[in-house]
Amino acid sequence: MVTLTTDQIIDRYKELMEMVETYLEGETLERVKLIIGHFENRLMEAPASGRLDYHNCFVGGFLDHTVRVATTSLKVKKQFEDLGVEVIHPDADVFLAAMFHDWANWVI
Repeated sequence: MVTLTTDQIIDRYKELMEMVETYLEGETLERVKLIIGHFENRLMEAPASGRLDYHNCFVGGFLDHTVRVATTSLKVKKQFEDLGVEVIHPDADVFLAAMFHDWANWVI
């Protein structure tokens, strides 16, 4: 079973916050920071899944999954652009979609 150390979880949290600061601005930035601040402890502790046979079912797994999905989504967007594909959504939209794609699994 995969586990993350406290330091690894903190590093993942810092990565997420760096991405928030990089890709968001204005009111969106401020609101996302409020959301993250409100759920900070749960965000750092929650598994991505409650089932052992699913991905990232360990403490910090949700945060780890979120950072990986956001990072991969932005890389894929860049690859499409490099291939000449007209991508109509800015990085901020891709980041927000990736960041919040699983939040309903544990926030509600």
